[in-house]
Amino acid sequence: MFFRLLGVLGIVLLFIIQSSLAGLVIRNRYRLLKTRQRLVGRYSRFFLKVANIRFKNSPQFSKAEKLYVSNHLSYLDVIVIAARLDTLFITSTDIQSDWFLGLMSRLGAALFTNRRGGKALRSEISHAARALSEGHSVVVFPEATSGPGLEVLPFHPSAFSSALEAERPIVPLCLRYPLINKQANNASLRNSVCWYGEMKFFPHLMKLLQLDSV
Repeated sequence: MFFRLLGVLGIVLLFIIQSSLAGLVIRNRYRLLKTRQRLVGRYSRFFLKVANIRFKNSPQFSKAEKLYVSNHLSYLDVIVIAARLDTLFITSTDIQSDWFLGLMSRLGAALFTNRRGGKALRSEISHAARALSEGHSVVVFPEATSGPGLEVLPFHPSAFSSALEAERPIVPLCLRYPLINKQANNASLRNSVCWYGEMKFFPHLMKLLQLDSV
């Protein structure tokens, strides 16, 4: 546990330093977004290795820009997807206000959206459509929240608007964590991986790092 925590701290610090430097040095928007996507992917792979989280299936993605829509179980979803796919993520302005998750999201080139609607949402959809048009793939979690995975929550239709505006294809993703500590995912293990509701981030991360494998 100690060495895992030390490894995660090193990953976080190196990512913050490199992504911050990229923001100071790279002035071209397209190059900066691509650089930060690659950094997120690189350090996501490091995190999965340190935490002993492995893919049961390793899907191959084309490099063409698409809007990927996925179910949402945990902050771990972002790390898992980023480890296999260079992409931008759409997340809520609620995350933006969190000192740590907001910082990591900004340095990871996340696109923030106000899911309560209004003029701000219209503007944010346009930003996502612009990213797709410029050659970036984008991931959105249309349930607009995470859950334990017992059911798929209703989708927010605005999640698909950016792809329609940019005329880019929509590709579904389905995430599952079927094995935890080499046992079938069950009620006693589920919440060590799934993060939702009023769960606090750092206590949950400590619980995740205590697992033998996922």
